[in-house]
Amino acid sequence: MSILTFDTLDSTNSYLKRNGKNLDHFTVVQANHQEQGKGRLGRSWQDQGNSLLFSILLKEKIEPERVPLLSLLAGASVVLTLEHYGLTPLVKWPNDTLVSEKKISGILTEAVSEGEDIFYIVGIGINLNQKGFEGELSQKATSLFLLTKKEYDKEEVLTVLLSYFTPLYQDYIQGGKKFLTVVKSHSYLDQKEVSLDYYGEHIHGTVIDITDKGTLLLDVSGKQIEVSSGEVTLNQMYLK
Repeated sequence: MSILTFDTLDSTNSYLKRNGKNLDHFTVVQANHQEQGKGRLGRSWQDQGNSLLFSILLKEKIEPERVPLLSLLAGASVVLTLEHYGLTPLVKWPNDTLVSEKKISGILTEAVSEGEDIFYIVGIGINLNQKGFEGELSQKATSLFLLTKKEYDKEEVLTVLLSYFTPLYQDYIQGGKKFLTVVKSHSYLDQKEVSLDYYGEHIHGTVIDITDKGTLLLDVSGKQIEVSSGEVTLNQMYLK
């Protein structure tokens, strides 16, 4: 494993998309500041320079149906890291981590094709040392500092997270599901009522479980349906 650290990048995911072909498997790219950080569905990641921002390059062959599980694998690693620091995090499927009902981490996983080769990028952002958030984010986001009143070293937290991510990833590559055990036992949406857009249709349902495929299993008017992260947008205002 090699770690490349930059003061400023457009985004760590974008750097790996441009350069991943020439980098080794499990290269980690970290930036102290991102100018164009991205979240899921094209959302921006607001960066004040106080976040841990990094991406992991994965170049091993992964079965297509298991690629969506990478976000949950990363989420499990974030959960274990935050527990290491004494917090009680929950995974909000498919790619956020919450503490005390507020977002503390987000994940963006991307696949890149270069000719016949495919590689994968797992981008992770964790709010570390923010002492406050502006506007509506003050009600939606939190940081390790706000929760513990301590400042954190980015390199140390990255080392801790990679110490969890690496064995979970190795188990995943061998077909294991240790990360899913972590995710399912820390699922924020479990048994909650959600409203979502599903193939253009607005529906309501109760979350039953996260399946071994990484999909969300819902009860919709007595009928069970599975939704993938690409098919659903959860509407926070309808979350109960």
